[in-house]
Amino acid sequence: MLRVLLVDDDDAILEALVDALSDRYAITVARDGVEALAILGTDTFDVILLDLMMPVMDGESFMAEAQARGIKVPVVIVSAARDAAARALAAGAAESLSKPYRLDDLIKAIDRVGGGNGGGAGTQAPSGAGASTTGGPSGGASARRSRRARADVASYF
Repeated sequence: MLRVLLVDDDDAILEALVDALSDRYAITVARDGVEALAILGTDTFDVILLDLMMPVMDGESFMAEAQARGIKVPVVIVSAARDAAARALAAGAAESLSKPYRLDDLIKAIDRVGGGNGGGAGTQAPSGAGASTTGGPSGGASARRSRRARADVASYF
């Protein structure tokens, strides 16, 4: 199973993508570039899905710092920025998708840059490292927010 680091500051997008992709990939989430770099210091991944526009450390700053640290994980930039494709190319991303996008296009991009049809590249993660996401909210208001978030983000697929 490919290991994917999903970096986005929008909780609704994170939750929807984890729901949509976790049966196919091992997903770990980070909410900004600083958190992603910390996770990459202790864990290995096959692909990074990266938003460009985030607080704390944006996608382009993350890319520059990751390259400076010698991190060589292929990146798919997923962004609503009008110039996302040009910015992704300039930053050294393997691929980019503009929001909104189709889920099957995202899956194809992940598989293309990650080296296969949802099969892992054989990376091993230290146990207990990273911010792995499993499951979801349980019942009540949290469940209602979860359903609403998935509905709000459905336009991205």
